[in-house]
Amino acid sequence: MKRGNFKINSIILIIAAILMILAYVFPKINPGEYAIAFVSDITENFTAKYKYSTGEDNRVLKDILDKEMGILSYSSSGKPMSVEGKEDDWYTKSLRARGQLLENGFGNSEDENENPDVQDEFSTENIENDNGQGDNKEEHESKKVYVEQPVSSGVRYTMDELSSNFIINKFYTVPSSTKLYADDVNINNVMAFDATIKQTSDKPQILIYHTHSMEGYTDSVTGDKSTNIVAVGEYLATILSEQFGYNVIHCTESFDVDKNGNVDRSSAYKNARVRLLEILEENPTIEVILDVHRDGVDDSLKFVTDVNGKDTAKIMFFNGLCRNSSGNTIDYGTNNYREENLALSLQMKLLAEEYYPSFTRKNYVNAYHYNMNLREKSMLIEVGAQTNSLEEAMNAMEPLAVLLNKVLN
Repeated sequence: MKRGNFKINSIILIIAAILMILAYVFPKINPGEYAIAFVSDITENFTAKYKYSTGEDNRVLKDILDKEMGILSYSSSGKPMSVEGKEDDWYTKSLRARGQLLENGFGNSEDENENPDVQDEFSTENIENDNGQGDNKEEHESKKVYVEQPVSSGVRYTMDELSSNFIINKFYTVPSSTKLYADDVNINNVMAFDATIKQTSDKPQILIYHTHSMEGYTDSVTGDKSTNIVAVGEYLATILSEQFGYNVIHCTESFDVDKNGNVDRSSAYKNARVRLLEILEENPTIEVILDVHRDGVDDSLKFVTDVNGKDTAKIMFFNGLCRNSSGNTIDYGTNNYREENLALSLQMKLLAEEYYPSFTRKNYVNAYHYNMNLREKSMLIEVGAQTNSLEEAMNAMEPLAVLLNKVLN
């Protein structure tokens, strides 16, 4: 080796050694990757560019690096960097976590977001859970997953497409008992409504209950709440709390049973309201109220679709307008939150059209308030009908929970 070449290679070794020391002392800034690039550039391109070294010099330099600098263990063929106590592919994983690893080399600006969801193995930063609240990676991974996040497979409407007339004709069933006006579903007002939950999950946020707790399915056992609509509500509460991190109260009391134990729906909404007011007084942080029902239809009808490969009961969002067929407000049933209730259910419907296009029926409106005037974010949800099975209804809670989380988060 010529004296001039030896001096140059000595300088290279000194610089590489300094970078390796920095890599050992400050692993987060990871100067090791720069050392690799530096040595690779110098040893592979120095001859062609500056005519100072030979191929033999390069080989000797690489051998020295391999033997004397274990933290680097460098070779131009892509030999991995090995560090005692770490897996062989630790550095590959680390680069991938930073979005810096390409198939054939280091990252560039076009691909730096190729793996945005993978974290640096040295990072101590919190990640966001599905409820938008920070927790660490271990806690996030320990959460139960009942349903995977969907991809957009349906129609995502533009604001220009969503005229009030289009919305009413496309997304609503309006019986003769009431009127739905264009202003009720003005898309600008609908999308301006902020349905996100303001409270943290250390106190109750969501209340689920059943005005008609005795509603069942084809295979339900009469009077057995573990096989009827109450079981469906319990599964919804479980997903919302265990997967998405909400604080949920599920009221399983019956409001449609008389003193003799017989089903009597004549005073169900009145009975439910008394208990709802008590629960809300005890838990003023509740922002969302969900009254979960099962619809009653002609026996020839069955509302079922496929969601994630499962037979799933279709659902329907229901709104009480407190407005009669003449369009006049019903004084004894004023719904102060009519606009907010409508906005929430329409936001849910539009999301369903995008992510679960066959999952929801048309939204239904009727004349009275149905206890939806207690909170801005109140919903009455019909889950299938008496012609559906319990399993189909239970399956429906998975996409419903996803939609709720998208709106409330």
